[in-house]
Amino acid sequence: MYDFLEGPNHPSRLHVRDVDQSSAVLEWDEPSSLGGRREVWYEWECSRGDCTNIVATPADKKLMSRTLRLSGLKPDTEYSFNIFAKNSVSKFTDTPAYRVVDLRTAPLTRYVVSGLRVESEQKDGITLAWLSPAVSKKVKYEIEMESKIGKPVIAATEHTYHTSLNMSPGIPYRFRVRVNVDGWGEWSDPLWYEIGRGIVQQHQGPETTPLGSLPGWVVLMAMVLFVLLLGFLVILCRRKTHNRKQMSDLDVLDTYKQDTMTPDYSSGNRQFTDAFRSGKLTEFMSNGSLDHLLRGKDARGEEMSWPRIVDMLRGIASGMKYLTDKGYVHRDLAARNVLVDSELTCKIADFGLSRGVDDSAEQEYTTNGGKIPVRWTSPEAITHRKFTAASDVWSFGVLVWEVCSFGERPYWDWTNQKVISEIMLGYRLPAPMDCPVALHRLMLWCWRLDRHERPTFAQILAILEKYARNPDLIYVDNAAFITGRLATSTANLPTGSPGGPMIPNVHPSALPTLSEFLRSLNLSHCIEKLNKEGIFTVTDLARRSHLDMLAIGLISEEFQRIRSALAQLQDARGMSRAAETTTTLPLRSATIRPSRHDDGFFV
Repeated sequence: MYDFLEGPNHPSRLHVRDVDQSSAVLEWDEPSSLGGRREVWYEWECSRGDCTNIVATPADKKLMSRTLRLSGLKPDTEYSFNIFAKNSVSKFTDTPAYRVVDLRTAPLTRYVVSGLRVESEQKDGITLAWLSPAVSKKVKYEIEMESKIGKPVIAATEHTYHTSLNMSPGIPYRFRVRVNVDGWGEWSDPLWYEIGRGIVQQHQGPETTPLGSLPGWVVLMAMVLFVLLLGFLVILCRRKTHNRKQMSDLDVLDTYKQDTMTPDYSSGNRQFTDAFRSGKLTEFMSNGSLDHLLRGKDARGEEMSWPRIVDMLRGIASGMKYLTDKGYVHRDLAARNVLVDSELTCKIADFGLSRGVDDSAEQEYTTNGGKIPVRWTSPEAITHRKFTAASDVWSFGVLVWEVCSFGERPYWDWTNQKVISEIMLGYRLPAPMDCPVALHRLMLWCWRLDRHERPTFAQILAILEKYARNPDLIYVDNAAFITGRLATSTANLPTGSPGGPMIPNVHPSALPTLSEFLRSLNLSHCIEKLNKEGIFTVTDLARRSHLDMLAIGLISEEFQRIRSALAQLQDARGMSRAAETTTTLPLRSATIRPSRHDDGFFV
């Protein structure tokens, strides 16, 4: 009898499938126990954050599906949501069964539209134009038009211009534009426009109340009150003056007269024609150099997320692409020459060694002498002293290694001669501790001995843009993706690679069924997704790569669990696996970081 008076357990595997600046998608699985009944539904509740304007899809109070989309969230805000599992007898239980999930919406991006202007005028409208942000991909814009007689109207476009029509004369309109680059940025400064008058001031817009629009009796009443207040103040001041004592009634006052007067010699005598030393005004970067920031965070035990590191590298690549397009070779690109502001935006500095290249096809600069930073310089620049954009790409690869190792000195305590000889023999820096495999692939591509085989900064920027849009890709060991030739098939990937398939070399009858295999990993909820993609056996599952699993809808954690189980299955069945050779970095805490001015830094 009591079995039928029991509510279901809490939902299982509640997680956030997707989240952006204003919305989030929650998913969960069916409770492990339904309380002896067949029916079950779900309800949600916002328990933390600004919950006033949240809109749920589906909007039913009783949810029959296990997916919930919540919109109307505020950017960069923490929320907590409770998901309840209920049935017909849940109201008789004392404590409802629910699970809590915490999330934080994405912040507004740093991209803001600038240069908003009126390009042309029509009879009942205008054409606006603005400057596009410095990114190498398509972006979207939203244009907001607002007046005091109606609700705001928002239009979308992919161009840097837009025509707004059906504007009424005599009414000021406010226009604002924002851009979507991996998320929406803030609105631009408003532009006010009125048909027949042109651009008007902000105080004449719909958010202010002009004096002429007030009723006449209100203006008259305000003037009367002002006159009465002014008269009261005049009478009060005159009474105070009238009540003061006469000078004859005052006590005799002692007076003080200074006996001597000290001449005031001008401290600026004969100095007005001195020349002031000229200076240079630069932007203040509160976090200093990039290597100083990374080493400080490492010493304090502070962590930085890999998406944040990728975003910083993307900014550096964007700056180097700009310099390369302008015909400049930096020659000293390193973490010490990158400055970081309070928002962790990286900007390239220290152009003491930079040179403009000629207009030849090779676009190279040849130096006749001087010291060069060997650990960051490409082999052809060391041996032949020829600097090109490709030599800056080599330096960028070393910079990526510095960032991923949190400020380690490249090649540790090796001498410059050993660094040069080992590089010419084919040695390359190993992946730093916990470094994503795709970032190390990018470093190795930048360190190709033939400079014509290295990527351009445009290609590097495009790759980092992909990683910023999908951070899971940085954990994929797929060299074809790094070089911009990502294939849909994974047949050419080596067996057992981190991103490739791991195919068991045993008879299919000796393997467990797909259902048994996933149930042992508590991944039964993935069976339906896999079957829809034609995966019915463990062998089919093992043939799929990390990218295939992400495309199907699995998350990286689920793929890692499947891959680990396949590896254990191979070991248990006596399958042969290729041993992977790895290089161990020195312990970060035990590494001695010499000063940048130590002997052997330049040759």
